[in-house]
Amino acid sequence: MPNVQKIGSKAFQNCSSLKEVVLERLSKMGVSAFEECKSLTTVSLQGGIDDISNDAFKDCSNLNNIAIPSGVKTIGNEAFSGCRSLTAIELPASLTKIGSQAFQNCSSLSEMVVPNTVKTIGSSAFQDCSQLVKATINGFIVEVESDLFRNCSSLTSVSLPSTVKKIGSKAFQKCIALHSIDLPIALLTIGDDAFEQCSSLKDVKIPVAVTTIGSDAFMDCATLNKVELPVALKKIGGEAFAKCPMLREVVLNCPAPPAISKSTFKGVAASFIIPVGSKALYSANKDWQKLAIKERQIP
Repeated sequence: MPNVQKIGSKAFQNCSSLKEVVLERLSKMGVSAFEECKSLTTVSLQGGIDDISNDAFKDCSNLNNIAIPSGVKTIGNEAFSGCRSLTAIELPASLTKIGSQAFQNCSSLSEMVVPNTVKTIGSSAFQDCSQLVKATINGFIVEVESDLFRNCSSLTSVSLPSTVKKIGSKAFQKCIALHSIDLPIALLTIGDDAFEQCSSLKDVKIPVAVTTIGSDAFMDCATLNKVELPVALKKIGGEAFAKCPMLREVVLNCPAPPAISKSTFKGVAASFIIPVGSKALYSANKDWQKLAIKERQIP
């Protein structure tokens, strides 16, 4: 289709025999343009297009090769969701936004590099990418949206930009291969269930500016053995560190005890190391009284 400039919404939806698409002068693509083209394996987009529309290639389950041209600024919601044969994709340096569920269930995708021009990545964008091993986000995003990497069971390495202030709910839930993560220095909030069932996570240092850790945030992290909590921390949600049987040391840099509930450390037999001179405040707090608190000079 060398002269085609515009493709309407659902134009090729469910074209089950379509195997290859080459568009040399494309400027606009409607929603669901190639959705559920089950035999489609190769796509080449050229021209002045700046938007990969919502659901554009959704459930193209045999798509394994696509060239996205420079100039594309937006990848829409569910644009490549369910493209289970897609093993790699190069995102252009012009990209500024990745929509919600854009690559959800791309179960053969092994690595994702997000360029530093990206400012927004929608919720569940990489959820259920079961073969994703490494993710590098270079963009200036301020929030890791909810469910972003949920159920990425092979994910071992994540690089987040220093601009991130919030990790949303269930962002890394059930990332069972994730053994460590460097949290951004600007981080303020860790959402509910953010790292729940990250069963390979061994130790965590929460950045200095974090004030809130949500409920169930690190629940059922089976190999977690050490946690360091920051001076600014004000609240830790219910069951945030429950069912962490290997957790042996929790270092609290905060001189005033953060608010917790009876279930925050449920089932945890850890020592809680607090700054020298803080014991009276912790001992006076009914939710901290039953925990094994020890004063120690913290570097």
